[in-house]
Amino acid sequence: QGITDKAGNPVVKHAIEIAQGFWSRGYWYEAAIASLHDVIEDSETITDGQTLARKLEEINFGTLDVNGVKKILIAKGHEPESMGISVQHIVDAVLVLTRSEGTTYFDYIRSIKKSGNKDAIAVKIADLEHHLENGADISDSLIGRYEKAMDILEA
Repeated sequence: QGITDKAGNPVVKHAIEIAQGFWSRGYWYEAAIASLHDVIEDSETITDGQTLARKLEEINFGTLDVNGVKKILIAKGHEPESMGISVQHIVDAVLVLTRSEGTTYFDYIRSIKKSGNKDAIAVKIADLEHHLENGADISDSLIGRYEKAMDILEA
């Protein structure tokens, strides 16, 4: 709460906008990962994967039916209980997307690619695209950095 990005916008706005992009295309799990992708780096209370998993379990995230998610998935021919993606899958992707202190930016980007976690890679690409599309005030060097990161992830 009260945490802002480099442009002064609430960080939660960025995460929600990325999540909405996945949600609108029917990618519920990627939307969940996108909504949480910065939580460990930006939160003072959720500082590791165990805490994130515990918080998600506390709210029954694995069975949560936000805005009729299960009804939508069932209507699209899916069986939510048998889709095979758990809270742990979401936590694992968020951990891949969490940059460790002391890790250089491009080592971090290469670690995402090397992880092979397709959801984490898709969310990071969407994250970079969002920064590029909505960052009118970002420097040319930052634009170049994001474009190079996308090249690495899309290779």
